[in-house]
Amino acid sequence: VKFRKSAPSTAVPLPYGLLNEMDKRYAYVVDCRLARAWSATPPDADAARAFAKGLARRAVEGVDVPSAKTVPAARRTFGDAKAPDTLSDGISPRDAAPLRRRLYWLPPGQAAACAVDLGPAAWVDEL
Repeated sequence: VKFRKSAPSTAVPLPYGLLNEMDKRYAYVVDCRLARAWSATPPDADAARAFAKGLARRAVEGVDVPSAKTVPAARRTFGDAKAPDTLSDGISPRDAAPLRRRLYWLPPGQAAACAVDLGPAAWVDEL
């Protein structure tokens, strides 16, 4: 991974509202894991069903080639300054749970970030 030598002219945020401005000196791994309370086995079938229903209702995003078009939560990260704060259906980009772990950084010669896929997110492995 090669890093920029100078800061970008405008702030480049990390997706999912994690950071308002990326630092040119660092690469950031964005991963998602379940809270510890969810790692326990559900006590009964009703609790297991409720967990499965909640999970099924969750908006997810799981492409393995991240870009502004394929990862709505990262549109601003990839340089789309006109990206709205919410998706067209009214769901915040922060609400789409990532199925993939990704590495983001600011490369030389680009105004925005780059990203590579690092495999399934931790919460997917935990399930």
